[in-house]
Amino acid sequence: FFAVTSVFHSLGFAVYSPWRLTFVIGFDGPESMTRCLSTSVLFLMVNGGLVILDTVIPVSWTRYIAPFSVGIMVMGSVVYFLALLILCSWRSCVRWGRNDGVMVSSFVVFVLFGSVFHAPAF
Repeated sequence: FFAVTSVFHSLGFAVYSPWRLTFVIGFDGPESMTRCLSTSVLFLMVNGGLVILDTVIPVSWTRYIAPFSVGIMVMGSVVYFLALLILCSWRSCVRWGRNDGVMVSSFVVFVLFGSVFHAPAF
C-alpha cells in the first residue's frame, strides 16, 4: 500500500494538513493531475486484467503483483475518481459533457467489474 501511495505522491498526488484538523487532498497542478490520472488508468487496467486472467486461468506469476494489488485497487481508484471529479467540476466547463460521460461510464464499468469478478475495491 505504501509503495503505490509513494508512486502517486512522486507523480504529484498530495495529502497534507495545512492547519489543525484540516486535510487537503489533491494534486500539485494540472500536469500532475494528468500524470496521476494516466498512471492510475494504467495500474487499474493491468491489475484488472490480472484479476480477469487469474479468474479464468489461474497462473502462478500473478503472485508477484499480489502484494501491490490492494494498494493499486484502493489508491488507484481514489486517485482516478478524484481526478475525474476535478475534471468534471464547474471550473473546467470547456469539455464538461465529455468528462461527465467518462465519469458516469467509469462508475458503471467499475461496478460491473467488481460484481462479475468479485474484485473488492473496484
